[in-house]
Amino acid sequence: MSAVSRWAVLVRVEGEVDLGSARTLEARLGQALETPDVLAVVVDLSGVGFLAAAGLSALVRVAERAESMAVRLHLVAEHRAVLRPLEVTGLRPRFRLHADAADALTRYESASSR
Repeated sequence: MSAVSRWAVLVRVEGEVDLGSARTLEARLGQALETPDVLAVVVDLSGVGFLAAAGLSALVRVAERAESMAVRLHLVAEHRAVLRPLEVTGLRPRFRLHADAADALTRYESASSR
């Protein structure tokens, strides 16, 4: 997890997000949501090779928590391993999707320079 500006945190995820790792992912994202002054959490899933139902559930719970805290949750997802499960489950519209982290962070980097 790394703060990239005053208002945005980037969390990079790699490998498989399944029953064994979903709880850890949810905890990491929960910590990111607790960052003081955070307006956005960007979850970079470009290194994920497999996204299971448990991982999807964790992302949905984090999205709900973020929404209740007025924090925007952004997902960086460009590979089929992540996009396909989001599409098949109908969850794709639930998330703000970006092709790369720079795209997701642009708004918050420029805001920090003001």
